[in-house]
Amino acid sequence: MCLLLMSLLMIPLVVGCGGGGDEKPAEAPWLNTDCGDNDADCDSATTADDCDDTDPSIYPGAPEVIDDGVDQDCNGHDAITCTGDYESAYAEHCAIITGTLTVNRDGSLPLLHSLEEVTGDLIFWLSSMPSLTSASIDSLLYVGGHLGIYGEDLNHPLNSVSFDSLSHVGGTLSFDGNSALTSISLDSLTDVGEGLTFAHNYALTSIILDRLTAIGGTLQVDFNTELVDFSFDSLTNIGGLRITDNSRLTSFSLEGLSTIGGIVQIWGNDSLCQSNVDSFVSAMEALGWDGGSMTSSNADC
Repeated sequence: MCLLLMSLLMIPLVVGCGGGGDEKPAEAPWLNTDCGDNDADCDSATTADDCDDTDPSIYPGAPEVIDDGVDQDCNGHDAITCTGDYESAYAEHCAIITGTLTVNRDGSLPLLHSLEEVTGDLIFWLSSMPSLTSASIDSLLYVGGHLGIYGEDLNHPLNSVSFDSLSHVGGTLSFDGNSALTSISLDSLTDVGEGLTFAHNYALTSIILDRLTAIGGTLQVDFNTELVDFSFDSLTNIGGLRITDNSRLTSFSLEGLSTIGGIVQIWGNDSLCQSNVDSFVSAMEALGWDGGSMTSSNADC
């Protein structure tokens, strides 16, 4: 009995990875690639900057997985769903806001670095942000309700707006009363559920809408006194058209337009030839449009 017990005690005990004490555990596949001493997981972020240098999906600027409890982009927080209405100063790390977002404090736009979706309205009140000169939310993809930037004709210094990842606005999209606004870029926008308005932007010279195909309501371009021309050739369907009192406007192009659901109003544009307006109306009538028009008091040329 004693010999049997001693024999059992002499059998080597193997625990863990490998067969011997000198062997190392198997490494994760991405760690088998030699990317240098300063990037263990080969994600192009140095060990000093990477908040988890053992996981290649985690590095500064990485795409966030919403509500998974992991900080993929190394900003110290997970991107989360925020329920209800928010003001921009309290919406940092919100990727989805299920209510309305009001942007109304200077310096609060950088806090929206994770924002992808606003289910309700997104409203900018510029009277509460007297120092804002540029408005952009690079990560924003979707607004379910209305999106509006309202300067209220207060000589506000805002001069540029860009939402270059935004693809959908479910309600109205309005840029109104922004006296210093010169450029608007919505390069990824494909559809607007209701109306699209550019009005009383007295310095506006450039509007980029290269992918927009549909506007459920009226396309309205009014009282933009420095706007010389605009081209929305990707548009195919709009609910109505209003182009009025743009004193320097000489031309517009809606080359892809095939359907207008309502009335066409083009009047009071001092530099836009009436003959060109008449040609546009005739072309739409040839496509079957019969919604009625008010097209007068443009330039006599």
